Amino acid sequence: MAAFSHEPTGQVLVVTRLVGPTENPHDTGTLKTILAGLRGSARGYRLISARARDLKLRDKRPPAVYDAWLGATRHRARVVMGARFLVYQSHVLALMIEVPRGSRDLRSARRIVESFRPARR
Repeated sequence: MAAFSHEPTGQVLVVTRLVGPTENPHDTGTLKTILAGLRGSARGYRLISARARDLKLRDKRPPAVYDAWLGATRHRARVVMGARFLVYQSHVLALMIEVPRGSRDLRSARRIVESFRPARR
């Protein structure tokens, strides 16, 4: 859907939409599946934290929300990746941001990840 990079800080941001049925988005196995996919695709994968989030949404069928933070290696440099997944019955929206390890911009990356939420209806 979208990708952005900020050269001075080395931040990279990607937003994607994956279409496909999700049997039970709120099942604990969903987070395990997401983490397995990250583990398989991120070189130098090291899980920092992962958890389900409750955004207190008033929708009839709110998405399941999962946040993950991991360390990885990109172009021989250590990076920290933050991700938020909004898992609906028919699709998944994902935001991932990458910042160089040790960067002062980790706090702003966390704010960006936490601001990614469903639009109010």
